[in-house]
Amino acid sequence: MKDILETIGVVLLLILTVAMILAVINCFAGKCIDEEQQIHDCYIQEPKTKECEYILWKEELKALKNKNQDDDFVTGMLLGQAMSGGLK
Repeated sequence: MKDILETIGVVLLLILTVAMILAVINCFAGKCIDEEQQIHDCYIQEPKTKECEYILWKEELKALKNKNQDDDFVTGMLLGQAMSGGLK
């Protein structure tokens, strides 16, 4: 009897864990969709409000930062290969 209760407890714990993970994913996905919609609305808005100008400016900075990080990574890889004598 004790083994059955332990098994049921483990199964319920797994179900609860999966439900919590799905709830967190759903929350983040909904937030991302709302942000994307807000950015889209700001792009098409004419004349742009100060709030939309700020949102677009922040998005452009984020895109520029991500681009620079990718460029730095590639440059580092190329320099590393050149200094080590390239691929052998």
